[in-house]
Amino acid sequence: MGEEIMKKLIVTTKDINEWAEENYIDYAAETVNDKRLRLKVSMKGKFKVTHGDKTLYNGRILWSAVRAFNLLEHSSNIPKIDPTGYIE
Repeated sequence: MGEEIMKKLIVTTKDINEWAEENYIDYAAETVNDKRLRLKVSMKGKFKVTHGDKTLYNGRILWSAVRAFNLLEHSSNIPKIDPTGYIE
């Protein structure tokens, strides 16, 4: 029986930066109008608020993400938020 040789794992800053930018963790989640409302945070400080398949906010402005989550959580209206944080 031969020994299986494992490849050496090489970690790069580029790989870590891409992973941190693309991966989110849920900070808050709730069901609203039969769909999951989620406030997600990336390891690089980006925020994403989703309601089902729809993205309500995707950007770096914390108060805009919080406002989008709270507006939908307490309202039947889905807010429209542009990347600058402006909410219609």
